Amino acid sequence: MPAYCTVYTCSWQTYATVSVWDTVIITPTAGSTETLPYKFSIDDIKKRGPWAYGDGATAQSSYYIGTSSNGWYAPTTRSLSTGRVEVAGSVQARDGQPITLYVFGELSVSARSGGMADFSHTMSFHWDLPQGWTYTSASGRFSPAPAPVPEPTSMALMACGLMGLTLLLRRRGSARR
Repeated sequence: MPAYCTVYTCSWQTYATVSVWDTVIITPTAGSTETLPYKFSIDDIKKRGPWAYGDGATAQSSYYIGTSSNGWYAPTTRSLSTGRVEVAGSVQARDGQPITLYVFGELSVSARSGGMADFSHTMSFHWDLPQGWTYTSASGRFSPAPAPVPEPTSMALMACGLMGLTLLLRRRGSARR
């Protein structure tokens, strides 16, 4: 950094914001009146830059998870400090009727004068659906995981193993005669 620079004269800053909006429809089993808990968490790493004044890096999260479509327009906002942030809540099933959840999440980060704010690949969303419950997502972001499909190499390896076992059993049978 040039000698004439101070934290006030040679400063630079970058911003990034990402948003997720979605509608998730959860269908409980008939007659169910259970509570569905959910939670999401965010981990972060923030470091002050060598030429930064103040923190050097900031992060803010806004979110809404609920059954009111207007909730998207009045999210909860909080400043994120270094460490793990968790948000938890629940919704109640009413006699097996579908539940529409409106999900909104936004993350804004900034770093200045050599600071760092890294929130990449750190957010997770979790719920435990009771037996028989299903859900769909308007965007597909919250789609159920597909059933695992064996890879072709796994199938070939299994076929070779079965053939080898068959040959071994035949060999044992002919040796006993």
